[in-house]
Amino acid sequence: MSLFWHLTSMRYVDISEKELDDAILRAVRSELSLQAPDGWWWYTLESNEAIGAEYVQLIHFLGLDEKAVQDGLIRRILKEQREDGAWSLYYGDSGDLNVTIECYLALRLAGYSPESDFMVKARDFILRRGGLTKSRVFTRIHLAMFGLVPWDACPAMPPELILLTSWMPVNIYEFSSWARSCIVPLLVIMNKRPVKEVGFNLDELYAEDKERRSFCFTHSSGFISWENFFVNIDKWLKLLDRIPFRPTKGQAFKACEKWIVEHVTRTEDIYPALAYSAVALHLLGYPLDHPVVRLCLKGLRRFQHMYKGELPPIPHDFLEEGKVMEMDDDVFVHQQSCISPVWDTPWSVTALLRAGVPSDHPRL
Repeated sequence: MSLFWHLTSMRYVDISEKELDDAILRAVRSELSLQAPDGWWWYTLESNEAIGAEYVQLIHFLGLDEKAVQDGLIRRILKEQREDGAWSLYYGDSGDLNVTIECYLALRLAGYSPESDFMVKARDFILRRGGLTKSRVFTRIHLAMFGLVPWDACPAMPPELILLTSWMPVNIYEFSSWARSCIVPLLVIMNKRPVKEVGFNLDELYAEDKERRSFCFTHSSGFISWENFFVNIDKWLKLLDRIPFRPTKGQAFKACEKWIVEHVTRTEDIYPALAYSAVALHLLGYPLDHPVVRLCLKGLRRFQHMYKGELPPIPHDFLEEGKVMEMDDDVFVHQQSCISPVWDTPWSVTALLRAGVPSDHPRL
């Protein structure tokens, strides 16, 4: 007998060697049956509900005509809410403050009353976890874009960072490619400091009286990340922001624009980088029908997965632009952060090889 972790019950279970062999054989057959005719694998890339909530926020910030998409995203957000009112960050999570704030904001933008039962449950969870002042940097940025927290609640990120060359100790290429693809458009957004008026506030999500509210930053001890980097030097960078004459600022915006355009046109990347890029370019004067902005939005729409009932493990074919406008009222939309055949294929091959499928098998 052997002990194996059972994902559904979240506990270890005893199984015999024969049961294990039978399970592996069934898994191999299932995996081979899911292979595309020309040899690759592609599975649904399930994310937490903040991804869909942030697309709802993008719809409202840019004024996109995507009511049907929003309705499908909201259906999924409501379906995935936990009994305690929260939304989870990952499978088995007990509920996450930031994901819950993002979903709450999306629901308010979609017109739901803060007094609805599911909104009250979400609010109570947020308050138990400390409220808006305990939110992460990304969540604060999204709230600030709608005027729901002050921009000073976010760390300073001078756009001149884009001008620092690769041999300097701090430059954009010291960060991972994923972080870099977010940082560059955020350099524009966080220095333009846009505010889209929404006609409501989120005072109900503060755990403190107005006089006691503080957005002082905390970070994980010993954890090095680009987010913590900006938090740690925030006071110094905000002093730089107060300099009235900075001729390098315009130069930095132009460099950010050039970098974003070059990278978006080279590849349809990942969420949230594409969303930030669309917003940054729009703030720099690009109309929504500009080819590069359209490319950003098209990429995000191609990540959307329509379905009925339960989220299927295998995505449907790529959505054709505009197809989502034909959705029925019982269709959900799952906003994937990207699509994953390049990840799924090597993982599937590795699993099959370790399960004993010979490397010269015709399917491999």
